[in-house]
Amino acid sequence: TVRYEKRMLMLVKNSGGMDVAMSNPHITNGFLQNPCLRRHAGRNRAAGFSLVELMVAMSLFLVVGGAAISLLRSHMPLFNTAQNQTVLNITLRNAVAQLQMEVVNAGTGFSGAGAVAFSPMGATISKAANGNCKATANYVAGCFDSLSLISVDPGVPPLAPSLDALGTTQVDTTASTTIFLTNPGNPAGATPAQYLAWAANLKRGTELMLVQGGTDVANNPTGQPFISIIVLSADAAVVGNSLQLTTAGKNGSAPCPNSPFADPLGIYDPGECGRFTNVFKPGLDYVVKLAQGTTYSVDASNPANPRLVRTDVNGNVDIIAEQIIGFTIGAWSSQRCLKPHATPCTAVPTPGYTTDPNDYNSDWASVRSLQVQLVARATPNTDTASPFQNTYDQGNYQVQGVSVVINPRNLNTN
Repeated sequence: TVRYEKRMLMLVKNSGGMDVAMSNPHITNGFLQNPCLRRHAGRNRAAGFSLVELMVAMSLFLVVGGAAISLLRSHMPLFNTAQNQTVLNITLRNAVAQLQMEVVNAGTGFSGAGAVAFSPMGATISKAANGNCKATANYVAGCFDSLSLISVDPGVPPLAPSLDALGTTQVDTTASTTIFLTNPGNPAGATPAQYLAWAANLKRGTELMLVQGGTDVANNPTGQPFISIIVLSADAAVVGNSLQLTTAGKNGSAPCPNSPFADPLGIYDPGECGRFTNVFKPGLDYVVKLAQGTTYSVDASNPANPRLVRTDVNGNVDIIAEQIIGFTIGAWSSQRCLKPHATPCTAVPTPGYTTDPNDYNSDWASVRSLQVQLVARATPNTDTASPFQNTYDQGNYQVQGVSVVINPRNLNTN
């Protein structure tokens, strides 16, 4: 390695032609002042960080990295909580929207003025056997209410009731166990194939509602059509241009002489005694086939994941929401009675809201609105060491609830 330690001299000629030695101005104390020369001169020197510098850099990186990881770990539970609550919110909103769309139309088209297109006509509520399951956080079938919409079976159109196969004589349901149904106004207007198809849908045990659809409705102070209930004791038979029905008859017990002998769907209740009648005319009135309609209930066969389900008239089950831990249905009834309960109610009715159907003797026709309370939870945390507990049932999961009032437009068939 050449070291530039000697002083470099430069020979120039002066004005007299003599050689003169001059010092290189870029060299001072044996080192080059020119940066370019210095760079080339130091090219072979050792380069990089010292050990101290490396240790300092690593220490700073560990401090900053540790702080970042700690911040991330502290925010992850908050992110998961927010995400779980968002899922719960969407789940509850979707479930309530489904209930609203179906319940709000209960009774649409059911009119005392004539036979029109039918859809669900009423709602009944079944009370939970154990209404305080949150005390134990053990959610089984008895923890939840259920809601059923009573519907009119579209497989059988509204037909005219009569005491004879020609459809000309009024029928008295308290005196007759044989009733004929005909095509309204024109028994021969329906084909034999149609009568056969309708008969196939009228099996033993079928419940039918007779409705006064003419001017008789004006005689009812409540403004509701007079009705009656009959249950078939045998399959329907085709007789000419009519269907022959054999009914179970009436028991006519006081204080309501027109109370039905049998009522599988629970249409009759003591509060509606004055609404039931017995005489129906083929030219004005009609008969519809009732069916157990859509039912909303909670499937708690798996306690780890109770699910709100919708069961349609054909028995098909749709899952509406999962992780349901609360499903309570209340009703505003014009026939709510003061406790203790009595059948029929002996106290003066005090219209209002209640979550106990016994308070209004399960009188579906007196219900003016429904209040649905739905509670759902996030998937339970499997980390038993987690200190989190909600204030609802002290479980280690997030809980969210929603309450909505649904006003069916025609729930009481007004």
